[in-house]
Amino acid sequence: MATIPLLPSAARGRGVHTVPSTAIPVGATTVTVAVDRASLLSPSLIVAFAIQLSLDGGFTWVDWGGAETIGGDLATPVSSFTVSVPEPANADRRIRGGMVRPHDHPEGPTDVTTKVAGLLSLNEPATTAVTLIAD
Repeated sequence: MATIPLLPSAARGRGVHTVPSTAIPVGATTVTVAVDRASLLSPSLIVAFAIQLSLDGGFTWVDWGGAETIGGDLATPVSSFTVSVPEPANADRRIRGGMVRPHDHPEGPTDVTTKVAGLLSLNEPATTAVTLIAD
């Protein structure tokens, strides 16, 4: 299992925050995107995140998964989702992403030969981090 920071913990303003393209480790068959919610205490906060997948080193991308959560004092300090990734021996697999406005979703090509990418959306300022866990 590999844990890869996508966005370090930092105070972030409302709006779009880009996650750079990141390689998926060879051999991984699933990836989990985890959002640190320990400091997301505002009950009016909405956090939306999504990923895209690339199998060709980032030339083409396809939407691959996503989730949305709210702020507030919740029992779990992390919100996450897990998706399968094809071609475990392919060294050209990638993930990318960012933070975007709630309810916006990345628009990507429908070609399934693409990297994994992601977006995170904040409707108000918050301190958080995003991590990729490849297994």
